[in-house]
Amino acid sequence: MLPDSKCRDIITGWQPGIPGFCHPGHIGFSVGASRVRYATLQVHWINPLRRTGMTDSSGMALYLTPNLREFNLSHLRIGDISFSVPPKEKSFSLTANCASACTAKHLTGPINVYQGFDHMHYTGREIKLTLKPQGTGPERTLWNNPFFSFQTTVFHKMENPVQIRPGDSLHTTCNYNTESRNKTTFFGQRATDEMCFAFLQFYPAENALQTGCTSEAGLPQCQVRDSNAVIDGCRMSFTSSPDLEVMKKFLKDNCNPLQCLKECINVVKAIRKHPCFRKENIRKLIEERLVQMNLFESLAHFHSCDVEIAKEEAMCQGIQASPSVKSTRCLCNKRPYLRWIQ
Repeated sequence: MLPDSKCRDIITGWQPGIPGFCHPGHIGFSVGASRVRYATLQVHWINPLRRTGMTDSSGMALYLTPNLREFNLSHLRIGDISFSVPPKEKSFSLTANCASACTAKHLTGPINVYQGFDHMHYTGREIKLTLKPQGTGPERTLWNNPFFSFQTTVFHKMENPVQIRPGDSLHTTCNYNTESRNKTTFFGQRATDEMCFAFLQFYPAENALQTGCTSEAGLPQCQVRDSNAVIDGCRMSFTSSPDLEVMKKFLKDNCNPLQCLKECINVVKAIRKHPCFRKENIRKLIEERLVQMNLFESLAHFHSCDVEIAKEEAMCQGIQASPSVKSTRCLCNKRPYLRWIQ
């Protein structure tokens, strides 16, 4: 969302429903050589009919004072930057996580949140922000907006500033209604795309090394982008590890992208037991990286037996299978290499 890679902080913003406001007298954004030296204004217009000849005179007034505030202010962005919402859904929810590991890494001390606001787009219906203190403390709802509207932004002002400490976690739960849509809606900056963000205004700014604490498909971004991190047993350096080379070789030697080979099924099953392929969200992350590496053939091999494995798992779990899968052999209690032995 930031217009320039050099712009690390959001001073202020506007969206439909936000009135003008002034911060309390003891906090403000510091401007000068040691803080904000220049600013960039990013504007989004919505013109679905692609009309021409239109002009816009809107703007924003920022007020400066020579009287320094006691504390410097900043924004903390909580949300998810990689998700999709299926069409024809009356109620579809997802949760974005600012993980304990991320606040422990990016906060050098406690911060005090005094207000904030939500941000989704046209299909957003409800959004809730919760805080879970590190340890055994109870989870706390900072705000819940059950009647979200893109045209009417609500500012949530804390009765008393809420303190967030290193090691605490925050969770933003967003709910969408896509009954009017025929195609999947993806995360993006267009109003016809979707977002799931909560923006928190906090002080002192110096206690936060980063102003974004987001997730990718529910996975902590601070760990996803750290090659030394391990998420649920999957090392984020997997795509540059020997494990990947072994996987590629086994898939190439045993699979055909155009048909499911019997010997391929056991190879795929073994790979699915790897920590980087056990959980769907981690697997999708790894597969996105494989796409970026142009390993399309390996991905085609890996997915060549999806249907056969799904049919088998349905039968093994006692789920009624369709007549078309009667010939599928289901030897769940035998070791994988005995699967095709009577």
